[in-house]
Amino acid sequence: SPFLRTPYSPPVPSRLSTIKSGLSFVWSGHVKTSYGADETRPTSGTPNNRWGTISMHILDSLDTLWICEMFEEFKEAVKYIDSHVDFEHGQHSGVSTFETTIRALGGLVSAYELSGDEILLEKARSLGDGLLGAFNTKTKVAMPHTNFFRGGGGGGMQTTIAEAGTLQVEFGSLAKNTREEKYYVAEKFFDVIQGKSRDGMYPMSMNVASGSLSGVVSWGASGDSAYEYFLKYYLYNPRGGKKDTRLLEMYNKAVEGMKRSLIKKSAGGLTYLTDSGSANGRGGKMEHLACFVPGLLALGALHNPTSPTAQEDLDLAEKLAETCYEMYARTETGLAAEGVYFFETGSPGPGGNADFRPISSMRWNILRPETLESLFVLYQVTGDVKYREWSWNIWQAFDNHCKSKYGYGAHPDVFTASRKCCQGNDDKQETFWIAETIKYAYITQAQDFSGIDLTKYVLNTEAHPMKIG
Repeated sequence: SPFLRTPYSPPVPSRLSTIKSGLSFVWSGHVKTSYGADETRPTSGTPNNRWGTISMHILDSLDTLWICEMFEEFKEAVKYIDSHVDFEHGQHSGVSTFETTIRALGGLVSAYELSGDEILLEKARSLGDGLLGAFNTKTKVAMPHTNFFRGGGGGGMQTTIAEAGTLQVEFGSLAKNTREEKYYVAEKFFDVIQGKSRDGMYPMSMNVASGSLSGVVSWGASGDSAYEYFLKYYLYNPRGGKKDTRLLEMYNKAVEGMKRSLIKKSAGGLTYLTDSGSANGRGGKMEHLACFVPGLLALGALHNPTSPTAQEDLDLAEKLAETCYEMYARTETGLAAEGVYFFETGSPGPGGNADFRPISSMRWNILRPETLESLFVLYQVTGDVKYREWSWNIWQAFDNHCKSKYGYGAHPDVFTASRKCCQGNDDKQETFWIAETIKYAYITQAQDFSGIDLTKYVLNTEAHPMKIG
């Protein structure tokens, strides 16, 4: 990295073994109680098949098992997939096109690239074929829900730019690995949104029939990963040859628009990122989901170090990463809430600090990875060890407050340490906990980042690495 300020510090082996034992704990809980389920509930140990009953937990975890060198478990998992996961037969209806693509398709292709096991590419191809019906619209923009191999899927004609615009890396990777042109259909989205930006950014609601956009502009839910894939699909360039500079331009314009209208400073001096729906000069909401932005900005700088805005983008990335870390450090549990309200003037209000206060409907944590993702990228780009330390502190907070009998689960109120995790509605363990949160925690501490070099890999929005070139 041209921005490296200091050589990487040698790994601390005890940290790696602690994180790996967290992964082993989750894996054995899954195997013991509900092997092959989409999700395992961490307290009751019961299966939660909310992703179309396709063994999502296994599909989303494969590359993490490989990267963390749990090769026996990986082999068993591939065997299970080979004999039990069948996308063509079974009741896979009304599945989320976006979640199935980023978690399952991304997981399969990435695990295939890492391991070379052909079974995984075969399954990826079958899943890709099953999802193609989603693109059967006037615009070729994908429907938000689909039925495998039958298309349709209800959910109407409204999607979001994040759902329609975060399929390209996965389908591109499938196209590259199978040499089949038909999987490039997801690229159509980029044509459809041409010329529809507001200040470089895009309203987040999208009609798949007409391609029209409406609603607020946001780098949080419903907007977030569309911007991520402008840059990442440009970098990944699965077709080879000349890169699509149009995508880089879209990314740069979106970042410039974000800087102009959505980047704010709180009363205590933290830089935060809000959305056009809540920015009003007094303050604004920042979602934890938007904490992927520091990593994205740093990735853009890393790949384009001579760009006139590279240093400015990296500086902004570091400021936003500090804010995201403070969203953890300033709560009783050391965990971040789903979102907080930053204020620019006046007093914080109940439970607040010098910069932000809780939002009553967003006090919870569901093991999200975005801050750990950005800390991984920033540590690799700058070598500044504080990012590795912050990552470790966050891991410990998860370990201390979100561990249950068979895995890790959601915390109802990060501002109140006496509240218990994983009860009732919080008895849930999202598959991104293994695919992303644990993976990012681990590779940030690992020697040579476990081989995940950001100049050689693009990580999809679910942290599945795809090899560039």
